[in-house]
Amino acid sequence: MRQLGVYTAACYQAEVQRIPAGQSTTVFGFKLKYIQMLNEMLLSEQSSSRDETIAAVVYLITNEWYWGINDNVQAHLGGLDKLVQLRGGLMGDMNPFLKQMIILSD
Repeated sequence: MRQLGVYTAACYQAEVQRIPAGQSTTVFGFKLKYIQMLNEMLLSEQSSSRDETIAAVVYLITNEWYWGINDNVQAHLGGLDKLVQLRGGLMGDMNPFLKQMIILSD
């Protein structure tokens, strides 16, 4: 999750420089690192559907939506849906705050 903070900070930096976040090479580099780390979590049988992994996807969706990087939002929402289904849906055993975040992001 700390890599998300770095990615978000890069988006703010791009905004200050009047560069769209979706066109900044700095943002792209940090986003790539974040997605690599997220993919490692998703590939692990133990961590693929944990609250932390689902939260990482929710925050990625939120960042991309906020910064206008909409190309991937729908794809990530589809992945989020699959992760939630693996956990037994929103009625399954999940952190209540995370459930609210999922509902808001959808």
